[in-house]
Amino acid sequence: MTTISDTSPSQKELLNGEFSQKSLFSGEFHWRIAPIKPDVSTQICFVYPGQGAMFPGMGQGYEQNPHFLNFVRRADGLAKEAKLPLVSDYLFFPKRLTLEQLEQIESPALFTFEIALTHALVSTSIRPEVVTGHSFGE
Repeated sequence: MTTISDTSPSQKELLNGEFSQKSLFSGEFHWRIAPIKPDVSTQICFVYPGQGAMFPGMGQGYEQNPHFLNFVRRADGLAKEAKLPLVSDYLFFPKRLTLEQLEQIESPALFTFEIALTHALVSTSIRPEVVTGHSFGE
């Protein structure tokens, strides 16, 4: 079984726009982030995926973004009230959770990730012209 890497992408990897992460269930993911160079003709669309897009550790690399982290902390508070595992453990530290706990928190974690990422992007003045989603993402 493949486990999540103990390290988040390096600053250099993020700046270059490419890095890899290992998923607990599916092996290695390779990310490529295209730089946004807004001009007059740029239109931005946020697409929110369905449940098949989530994986334990998918928040690694965003721990340092205060806008992202603020929303994750709010979700952790709600998870505690509901006696669920912490969303932050699913997003950043999945090795802390059992398989049962991972399954309990995966949908709230996906929702939290989508909204937290939206907050982080909007804080940098990246705002969508259009928003769409599939399945859970709707």
